[in-house]
Amino acid sequence: MNKTISYLFLLFTAILMFACEKQVELPVNSALVGKWAYTGNSCNCTAESPAPVPASGSNTVLYFTPKSYYNYVNHEVTQAGTYAVVTDTLSYNHQPVTRIIYDGNTNAPKIFYKIVNGTLTFYTETPVASGGTELYYVQQ
Repeated sequence: MNKTISYLFLLFTAILMFACEKQVELPVNSALVGKWAYTGNSCNCTAESPAPVPASGSNTVLYFTPKSYYNYVNHEVTQAGTYAVVTDTLSYNHQPVTRIIYDGNTNAPKIFYKIVNGTLTFYTETPVASGGTELYYVQQ
């Protein structure tokens, strides 16, 4: 009887842990901190749904500190606030990815990022081939 109760308790605890999955804030990747200049995008865009990005040559720069971000367009701050970095998974392949959450807004569309060979790439859950968008920045 005690073994059965212990087994049921462990099973219930395991189910509860996975059912109540919470995002754990990660330490900020030190590679993210600094200035990043916008260089372009990739998208499967149409005239009806163009990529939501600045035009080339608009001097768009992102600046990240360990806790804050600043978006500059033509040397003027257009957006600023705080951000957090968490581990998440992509819905279509369940691969672990790094998500960035701006200003504590966990209800906003998910934005993920990766840094490869000095290029910062922001992307969404939708792959580019299916209508998603990737934004590219290089470190200054």
